[in-house]
Amino acid sequence: MDWTTELPRFAAHAGAAAVAVWFVLGPCRPWLGRVVARIGAARRGRAIAAAVLVTVVVRVALMPVVQPAYATDVEEYCEKAAAIAVDGHPRAQETRADGTRFYRTLGYSLPLAAWYRVTGMPETHEGRLLAAQTLNLAVAGAIAALLVLLGAATQHETAGRVAAFGYALFLPAAAFSLIPYSETWAALLVVASALLFERLLRADGGRALVAGAAFGAAQGLLLVTRTEFAWMPLLSAALLLRSCGGRAVAPILAGLALAAVPFAVNHAMRDGYPGHLRTSVQGGLILYYGNNATEVTGQGNATKVV
Repeated sequence: MDWTTELPRFAAHAGAAAVAVWFVLGPCRPWLGRVVARIGAARRGRAIAAAVLVTVVVRVALMPVVQPAYATDVEEYCEKAAAIAVDGHPRAQETRADGTRFYRTLGYSLPLAAWYRVTGMPETHEGRLLAAQTLNLAVAGAIAALLVLLGAATQHETAGRVAAFGYALFLPAAAFSLIPYSETWAALLVVASALLFERLLRADGGRALVAGAAFGAAQGLLLVTRTEFAWMPLLSAALLLRSCGGRAVAPILAGLALAAVPFAVNHAMRDGYPGHLRTSVQGGLILYYGNNATEVTGQGNATKVV
């Protein structure tokens, strides 16, 4: 890292951020207050429709600017999804010429494979990339809608709506929506899990069982997408037991049963591979090199040097 370059760049960014915060807290505060009040006063259906519309429009407008290359991670996700869609498993894509296998979590490629099957299997790289971007647009719109519903579920309706519009306009999130990475799909599962958890806290009887099963399914899909979220179901179970006592046991068991389904699918698709979990937990060298810019000089993390 070249500090003589990075420090002046950081200073410029920090100065711009300070000016922006001053505008928000100063001259723009009354105007923002009126905007927030109008957002909070709108009917829920209209708020959802508006948040989804803004989310999709912003991302479509960025499509000419954000043009990911069909290589590295993008190619990995799309080709794995294509292999699942055609063969029912990713072995052809994961097995290398020397017989070794490269595990990347299946979570994002599974819905992408289903999308390929429903919309028609693209034959070209361009078609697969565009189909993946279209799926991500739909997922981003669903995230905005769920944020509105999450605000209502937590009895903070206006805050949920502001969060939805914030997500719609947040440029890093918008850019990621146009790149076939797992982040957008994982964000959907995190927000869906939060919403189901809030409903589970207030449900009882059969509704609690349904909410628990749905929460477990969302968590299972999340863990085969980003396995490093393994702490979330454990923390959720502890909070449920503390809040609901004995009546939380049955929903937790239902959630555990449904959470096991994505792992069973992952296991079946990789039957015959060595090991048991057969996934990536974003640990080891990936964690170290991914968070130490001074250690990475463009060589990648699978070379002899590393």
